[in-house]
Amino acid sequence: MTNRRITQIACMFIILSTGKGCVPGPEGPMGAMGLPGLQGPTGPTGLTGPAGPAGSSTPGTPGIQGPQGPVGPPGPKGDKGDTGAAGNGSGDITGVAVSGGLSGGGTNGDVTIGIADEGITSAKLANGAISLSKLSATGAAENGKVLKTDGVNLVWGDDNTGGSGSGISSVTGTNGLTSSTNAGAVTVSIADGGVSSQRIADGAVTESKIGANAITSAKIQASAVQASDLNSDFGSLTKVTGGVMNAQGSNGGTVGVGTAAITTTMLNVASGSSPSTALWIQKSGGGMGINVTQTGGGLAANFGGAVNVSGNLSKSAGTFKIDHPLDPENKFLYHSFVESPDMMNIYNGIELLDSQGKAIIHMPDWFDALNREFRYQLTAVGTPMPDLFIAEELVGNQFRIAGGKPNARVSWQITGIRQDPYAEAHRVQVEVVKDSKERGFYIHPDVYGQPDSRRIGAVVEVEPNAEASAQGS
Repeated sequence: MTNRRITQIACMFIILSTGKGCVPGPEGPMGAMGLPGLQGPTGPTGLTGPAGPAGSSTPGTPGIQGPQGPVGPPGPKGDKGDTGAAGNGSGDITGVAVSGGLSGGGTNGDVTIGIADEGITSAKLANGAISLSKLSATGAAENGKVLKTDGVNLVWGDDNTGGSGSGISSVTGTNGLTSSTNAGAVTVSIADGGVSSQRIADGAVTESKIGANAITSAKIQASAVQASDLNSDFGSLTKVTGGVMNAQGSNGGTVGVGTAAITTTMLNVASGSSPSTALWIQKSGGGMGINVTQTGGGLAANFGGAVNVSGNLSKSAGTFKIDHPLDPENKFLYHSFVESPDMMNIYNGIELLDSQGKAIIHMPDWFDALNREFRYQLTAVGTPMPDLFIAEELVGNQFRIAGGKPNARVSWQITGIRQDPYAEAHRVQVEVVKDSKERGFYIHPDVYGQPDSRRIGAVVEVEPNAEASAQGS
């Protein structure tokens, strides 16, 4: 019972006994805690809990197999089998039949087998079986005779006769051949103009078949060599008289080089997978290997595949041209090249800064070997970063960014000037004075209000019927 409760009981006693009021005094401090009481008796045992889950029904792993036991003793011998029926003779062969050029045979007694008369036919002889040692000269009346046919049988006869004939009476050259005489030793040769197109097998003329000065123009009829007569291994035509080369193709198209008036294709070269190069032009010294001039609109050249240029490429302008991504069936899309007076390479990217607003940009391992004179540009993305800067320039193919906001993004760009050996040897000359032949002429005279006759390369002097104009090097 608390002190407050005791005070309340005392006040009620005073009021009842005296009839006077009782005002309780302030609550006194809490008394000291008494000692703990003795431990009560142990309570009753609780109910048994539910049973646990059943154990696995899978059998345990089998034990290791024991070693094989020893071999048992052999079983008893079986009974002897019945004797077989007696045979008709002392062996298993009951008869010998012959075929395929043999004779003899039989079904009892001693059997004899041999080669039948005319049993060795052509089919029985192996290829090459009749060697020189197998032939006999028996029957030849005298030396110098040869074995030949008289039209029915093989007979021995003179070397210059045939059967019952009396010798060669004449030799006449036909189908491109000519003979020197009809008596004594006769010489046969190819007649002038004797090699016609029908005498040449398709694809027979290869480069290796033609010796130096072996076939002259006099030996070939006009128009005798057709396109089908030239093998794909044929190297090149090295000489064309009069500066003109024309060849009529099987499809009616015309191939031409020189000054002849050709109304279809001036030069048409078609090639499959072999040879690997359809048109090869090699030029040494000054001048041009190929000079193509197109006037009146149209294209001077069109390449329908990849093009490789091993030297410098000069142009007045450049673009890519593709089917328009939004309307590929009806429109093209063009973009101009990015150009500079330097051999400049451009690299860029987006980088995520770390918690301190810093980043390291790693470039490829060949970067500082290819480039020099680096220039940088940084742009904050998504939030202002006025303190953004290049903390360390490119060293060891990397540069550092600092001054940004934590975990923000930065767009970066770095450019470099090529310093590879080819670039060092072929620096771009930004301003070049025209030579004496080009002064007063223009690459594009029309944009300066000048006639086409003032265009550089508009007039190309060609010496007519000059053999050199048809010879390539």
